[in-house]
Amino acid sequence: MSDTNSRGLVEQFLLELRRCLERHHASLVEVDDDPTLAVEPRLFEVPEAPLPAKLLVHRTLRSQHLPTPEYRVRVVVALPKDQQVMIARRRQDANRLSMLGAIDTQGKQIWSQALIHPTTMPVLGAVTATALLYSGTFLLEGLRQTSRRSFRDMLRGEFHRQPPRRTPSVWSDSDMEQLHFDHAHLLGSLEVGIWRLPIASGKLSLSPVDDCPLLGGGLLLHLQMSRELFIIGERKVSADELNTLAHYLGDTPCFGSWSEDAKGYSFRCFAPNSVGTVFNLADHYLNWGLQWVQQARSLAEQYPNLTIYR
Repeated sequence: MSDTNSRGLVEQFLLELRRCLERHHASLVEVDDDPTLAVEPRLFEVPEAPLPAKLLVHRTLRSQHLPTPEYRVRVVVALPKDQQVMIARRRQDANRLSMLGAIDTQGKQIWSQALIHPTTMPVLGAVTATALLYSGTFLLEGLRQTSRRSFRDMLRGEFHRQPPRRTPSVWSDSDMEQLHFDHAHLLGSLEVGIWRLPIASGKLSLSPVDDCPLLGGGLLLHLQMSRELFIIGERKVSADELNTLAHYLGDTPCFGSWSEDAKGYSFRCFAPNSVGTVFNLADHYLNWGLQWVQQARSLAEQYPNLTIYR
């Protein structure tokens, strides 16, 4: 793909994103580049977002000297200053609830990112718009509601077990049955509308949920992986470090967060009902989950050699 075609792909993505934002009565405004950034990006803001939200689109460093350009889109949402210390201290708990992006180590921002690819344009535009508008308030509402419902179930992401049901998911049991049928070769299982896939290092599940904080119904992807997979040599790569690696280097769209608990490492990603009109969205999320199964360990192995994070 030539540089001209790649830039056309960027414009196509921006057009799709603007369409998605307009459905939420929001807009995308381009601002001057930030001269302090190592990679000169195109920088955008969403004035209508409840928290300061920026979108950066840039060519990846690894493609700078290659004939085929590659472009990454990043979402950065600033968290309220009066909440940052608390969020930083409770970062592991907060990342279990932050299912539209990952929290930086200082509790100041929520990150999400993806490479721009023509086959994922509709879903990427819809999910990026959701992250720009709701990732920060989604986390804050989740933390607030932990005082009013089972904190253990909130951390597990098991919102579907908590009554009352506020907004039924647009993904029905029949949708999960279709997913199970379409991906029968993976040998997953279907139980009470929840599709599960055992993997060598843990398990992957997709489940409709009805009462996620702030956004109500939607679809939850939950990937669990063994802690031992992230021990590189004599050192364990933490969930915080894995989130950083995923943000800067991940090839798979990352609109969720890694966290660590007694069972190991978990990655959670939530698609609200508002993106349910995207064709085959559940299939996209399943494919992303399968890609993370393959990429998480390889990202962790890169950590000791990356001076940018030291």
